[in-house]
Amino acid sequence: MLRRLLPVAAILSLLLTALGPTGALAITFDQEPFHERWMRTDLPVAEGQADRTWNWGPGPISGGIDEIYAESSNSMRRVQYFDKSRMEITFPDADPSELWYVTNGLLVIEMATGRMQMGDNSFDDQSPASQRVAGDQTAGSDSPTYATVGELMSEPSVSEGTVITATADADGNVSNDATYENAGVTAEWHVVETGHTVASVFWDFMNSSGLVVEGGVYTQGQLFPNPFYATGLPITEAYWTTIPVGGEQKDVLWQCFERRCLTYTPTNEPGWQVEAGNVGQHYYAWRYDNVSTQQVTVYLVAIGDEGASGELIGCGDSLVGITREIPGNVDPISGALEDLFSIPGPDFGESGLSTAFYDWDVIVDSVEVESGLATVELSGTYAIAGVCEHPRIEAQLEETVLQFPNVDAVEIFINGEALEDILSLQ
Repeated sequence: MLRRLLPVAAILSLLLTALGPTGALAITFDQEPFHERWMRTDLPVAEGQADRTWNWGPGPISGGIDEIYAESSNSMRRVQYFDKSRMEITFPDADPSELWYVTNGLLVIEMATGRMQMGDNSFDDQSPASQRVAGDQTAGSDSPTYATVGELMSEPSVSEGTVITATADADGNVSNDATYENAGVTAEWHVVETGHTVASVFWDFMNSSGLVVEGGVYTQGQLFPNPFYATGLPITEAYWTTIPVGGEQKDVLWQCFERRCLTYTPTNEPGWQVEAGNVGQHYYAWRYDNVSTQQVTVYLVAIGDEGASGELIGCGDSLVGITREIPGNVDPISGALEDLFSIPGPDFGESGLSTAFYDWDVIVDSVEVESGLATVELSGTYAIAGVCEHPRIEAQLEETVLQFPNVDAVEIFINGEALEDILSLQ
């Protein structure tokens, strides 16, 4: 039976805002599709309608970030981090209704191997992550780290139906403890691609149903569109470890997959016995502990509002600045422009704002600032749809560059041709 979730106006008002664990407003969702994915499984938990573990977490733990990915538009893709994972839009021009329009990355693989992925076949070699996959992040814990997971990836699988009694410690030592036979957990589903077998408690969770949000209503449905949608394929076997959780030693079964690590704590309340580890938190710390982020402003257009929202720029439109977060180790002008070009469109979520660059495919070749004059060289393909696009293009580009205190004037070139000349011929 379907039950109406919220009035339409209420849904729209919440569309880009997460609820914190106490119901207070938290970090906003950077993209509407991110919020839609979160709402499906986690809004029932946030509203107390479902008593089960979080799939993503109470809300985002970061703002939107542009991260390098070679195959994405402008070689940058938009991501946002959550406790349990990271949401990504790699191909913003694809159909947002498609299941894989929003993905969650192979974060566990990256942390376990130290190979930070920068494209389909390009990587930045780092040290494997030292965070513990489960339990408290305390010194002396026996909980394996992601570096340990990397060592365990080559361990052989057990046959389907075998009762799981294998144990593993923080040093990657594997043994067996027959007392875990009493837990009754078996190896359930062997995955040929990775050579590992999913534990029964995790396979049940990956195939479970419950209260979800579909089309603005609560309904019963599969939590995951397919068993491996959220987790990816298993990269280790399942192991028991006694670890501190909230300061209390507990027997926990854990198993790592490409995207997430799952835990099973028999003493937890039903609905919380199987949980996803805080992979998103751990990865964010691993990637950004030594690389800060910076905030910049990019400028969008409120079409036809006659200057009510910002500076009047022509055709009755207003220019509106929005704050975005980019990596701290990139040039701020180049980073702000690349972020502007990465915004899908023409409409920016439910904000009512638009961008003129949604069907452009350009990159920033260089930015030089001398005596207050910023010279920006772009290259790629572009489209200009009518005379009202002229002031939008000029204003969005120029104001995004002029925000910086060392810039007093801007000259922009695309494929070596001055922007003003390009616009004069359109």
